[in-house]
Amino acid sequence: MNKLVDIRTSIKHAKNVVIIDDQDVCCTINAAIIKSIDRNIKINMFTETTEALTYIETHKVDLVVTDYLMDKMTGLDFIDRVKSLPESDYISFIIITICSDKLVHRAFRNKGASHIFTKPPELSRLKEACIELLYRPLNQLA
Repeated sequence: MNKLVDIRTSIKHAKNVVIIDDQDVCCTINAAIIKSIDRNIKINMFTETTEALTYIETHKVDLVVTDYLMDKMTGLDFIDRVKSLPESDYISFIIITICSDKLVHRAFRNKGASHIFTKPPELSRLKEACIELLYRPLNQLA
């Protein structure tokens, strides 16, 4: 009997992560943390939300790690734009922001963000969140 396997949960599927932050150093630090999980994870870093959105429109992305307060659009607006794209149902979101306002954090949760961290995030917790979202079974995807 043939068993169907979704490529999003296949070990052979190279995970694709987009990191957006208007500070290069934050992108670099977050990329290093995620790359430490698995060197085969593809990391795409952007300091401009519009460039990140253009990339996501044309590539299969598993996880987006984004800041909240950025030029051109906020992280909340960015999530709305990504979720309006076809086949965006399987994209997970992690927010890393300087903003500690609980109302903003709640707004991110309402938009579908799985984890929200205040900068600087605890590295082990960020790594655990990425592992959870990148390697959870398909039936647990939102």
